Amino acid sequence: MITLLRGGDLYDPEPRGRGDLLLAGGRIAALGDGLSDAPSGWPVEEVDVSGLLVVPGLVDTHTHMTGGGGEGGAHTRVPPLFVEQLTRAGVTTAIGLLGTDGTTRSLAELLASARGLAHYGLTALTYTGGYEVPPPTLTGSVRGDLVHVDRMVAVGELAISDHRSAQPTLNELLRIAADAHVSGLMTGKAGLVHLHLGDGPRGLSLVREALAVSELPPRVFHPTHCNRNRRLWEEAKDCAPWASPSTSPPSPKKATSPAPGRPWRSGSSAACPRPGSRCPATAAAACPASPPTATSSAWASATPEGSSTPCARPPPWVSPFSAPWPPAPPTPPRCSASVKKASSPQASTPTSPCSPRSSPSGA
Repeated sequence: MITLLRGGDLYDPEPRGRGDLLLAGGRIAALGDGLSDAPSGWPVEEVDVSGLLVVPGLVDTHTHMTGGGGEGGAHTRVPPLFVEQLTRAGVTTAIGLLGTDGTTRSLAELLASARGLAHYGLTALTYTGGYEVPPPTLTGSVRGDLVHVDRMVAVGELAISDHRSAQPTLNELLRIAADAHVSGLMTGKAGLVHLHLGDGPRGLSLVREALAVSELPPRVFHPTHCNRNRRLWEEAKDCAPWASPSTSPPSPKKATSPAPGRPWRSGSSAACPRPGSRCPATAAAACPASPPTATSSAWASATPEGSSTPCARPPPWVSPFSAPWPPAPPTPPRCSASVKKASSPQASTPTSPCSPRSSPSGA
């Protein structure tokens, strides 16, 4: 079958202006302004698309093929998608996933839906896993699913910063991301973790921490729903340069001391500040050069040169649109307190709260 589209506004994806597009055997055979008519007798369907956009097929990387909803009760479940709902929106490739409800819906059902859509000409793929941790799988492991199931290309959607999530820890996220990454290397698939971002004040802090403490490339983490509020959107824009193939988050060891009170930015000004790190307002240059986390023990013992006052433990990274998260730990007492003289001339009693406890009598 040969189809000639006449007079459309062409994009590939850059705008090409008004022109004609010739399709043959499911491929683009020619494009240009004023293509000649086909020879007489050829089975050509000519379609006038004047005033319409002619664009490459869109890729929908977040498709609830089996339906969404359900968290408000069974009556809130959304029915499965029909192929026309995708193609009428210009989508020719869709990646299916489970949503909040991974109990009454399953990966087996999702895979069957993808195969059904593919029967009608759509390129239909799926993620493995879901909101739950450990992720639900077909073969018993994330790596097994991605290696052995052709239509499964990545892990998702794994929810973070959301009250509906499984509240994954840093180590759990790293393990899932590592399995996805290695599976991608083995198969040539995407090998990423598709992340559902909720409204929680933690935002992308778990992702930033994962990048700071591991060797995983930033492209492995694929956050979505980042436009749900301004705070999250601004944080996502700050982190976007890390996702570039030519850019990776520098090692914390290469960080330089910023001006007092400014966020740590490792290496490039475009990089994201490390989670839970701000330079103390005093003696910034003499404090540790590596940006520590809010729980780092390095800051508790560090002392600037020429001073007996320890560096204060830094508060967490602060978004301009939200309160700090996690809450800042109490500032450790400064250990340069005055000494009160005891009644005995042979001893003095330190009054600093940093003083070690007295040993029990006879110890």
